Amino acid sequence: MKVSVIIPTYNEAENVAPLIKSIGIVLAGRIYEIVVVDDSSPDGTADIVRGLAGEYPIKLISRKGKLGLGTAILTGLYSATGEIRGVIDADLQHPPELLIALIDAVAEGNDIAVGSRYVNGGGMDDWAWHRKLISRGATVLSRPLTRVKDPMSGFFFLHKRVLDGKGFSPTGYKLLLEILVRAYKPKVKEVPYTFRTRKAGQSKLGTGEFTNYLRLLLKLYLFKLRYRWFSGKPSKKSSDSVPAVLSNPAIISASASPHQMMVSIGICAYNEEKNIANLLTSLEEQVLNVVDVKEIFIVSSACKDRTDEITLEYQRRNPIIHLIQQPERKGKASAINLFLKEATGDICVLISADTILLPNSLEHLCLPFLNPVVGMTGCHSVPVNDPKHFMGYVCSLIWGLAHELSMIKPKLGEGVAFRNVVPEISEFTAVDEAAIEAVIRKKNFQLQYVPDAVLLNRGPATVRDFIKQRKRIHTGHLHLRDTTSHEVSSMSAIGLIQPLMHTVKFNLRGIFWTPAAIALEVLSRLMATYQYKMKKENPYIWDISQSTKDSVR
Repeated sequence: MKVSVIIPTYNEAENVAPLIKSIGIVLAGRIYEIVVVDDSSPDGTADIVRGLAGEYPIKLISRKGKLGLGTAILTGLYSATGEIRGVIDADLQHPPELLIALIDAVAEGNDIAVGSRYVNGGGMDDWAWHRKLISRGATVLSRPLTRVKDPMSGFFFLHKRVLDGKGFSPTGYKLLLEILVRAYKPKVKEVPYTFRTRKAGQSKLGTGEFTNYLRLLLKLYLFKLRYRWFSGKPSKKSSDSVPAVLSNPAIISASASPHQMMVSIGICAYNEEKNIANLLTSLEEQVLNVVDVKEIFIVSSACKDRTDEITLEYQRRNPIIHLIQQPERKGKASAINLFLKEATGDICVLISADTILLPNSLEHLCLPFLNPVVGMTGCHSVPVNDPKHFMGYVCSLIWGLAHELSMIKPKLGEGVAFRNVVPEISEFTAVDEAAIEAVIRKKNFQLQYVPDAVLLNRGPATVRDFIKQRKRIHTGHLHLRDTTSHEVSSMSAIGLIQPLMHTVKFNLRGIFWTPAAIALEVLSRLMATYQYKMKKENPYIWDISQSTKDSVR
């Protein structure tokens, strides 16, 4: 079986060449590849790797910016082509001679093989007592999640089937722990090794990583509680059911262009003169590596303000921007269908015209498509409303609740990406992203929420606008459930309990305003149910909530 060795790097110019040469010696005679994921190291690490590409089977992914160890490992695992894939640190603290034992353990039928410091024969070289104490303490905190003795290890190999059908959202650097929990009782073998002392370069571990680790623990405990209490267990999909999609997705050789994933962006606009320039500017400022934006379509539905004029100004200076003018407003779903007819990229991205993306959000949103079972991803929407005011707090609570829920069971909206396999959606839906979810699900793809893909929006600033917006959304969800049998995760009241407890701020505002916010949401849903069930109304062409249309910046 082919083996892929992933090496995440940042400022490892002194170590990366000796490591690659050692791997070449250890794996001589085997079919293998080395996937180096470098986060724009200023010390020239990537140049050294390119220089070795003629001697060794190297694939280099040069990411633009320091995007984090967890996402670097995940990018490498999904970019790899071997049946057996594993990770080794670039700092020479993991012994390359252990590679054979780990690889053979997976080849023998284990799902995961872990280089372990805490089984008989394992250990650590000359570590200070306080570092050993911290490491042990971190391991103890994870004990209820897994029986693996060293779940904090950064030295592990796995079979590619472990990645199939799973959605991972790295928080910090301990990706193995998340894989062990989400893979659902994988067969694991621990192989003892001694963790070496770094001889060159500097450690990247800081206090921020410990904070991220605590956040990861909380996320995984909530995930495990969710499935144990409410769902029984996560599904374990076979790799045989993986749909055939992008061939060779975003795999980057040391000499190839990093822009491999072709993306079409669609923006539906109705009287968006206050924010359309902000959104287009934020798209022009995206930091991209594996994503190549092929085209941007703005579908203008009978706009009566300067939306078209502003868009044409951007179109004149950027040839990938195209304005599609819809003479009559027929609903957002109708506008989306016009975009879908024109989109030619492998991935379609839909962004609301009254939002903006942070600089790395588009890249984060699209990276999961390196995994061929992922069919749709969603942004992390963050309202810019001031939470010190009542409606700002309400918006913060509602979108925070959506975030926490999506970490357990994805609910995607406002900014989404999906494979270009959706010919059209019903023009009578008021919840277009959920309608696309339904199509993607029917094609046996997975959904994935991407918390690092941050999208800024402006929530309703008045109670009237809030009820108008929330009523329209719930009516759309009821209609979608009746017409497609697809139910979004937020429709389950029981499933909202755990996310709500994590979202609520237990301060003076939270104590008084949270019940009021819940009451507004319940009232909106009751009104929506009456409107849809009793009055038989489905407002797929809806009245605009004017307070959401101010500039997001």
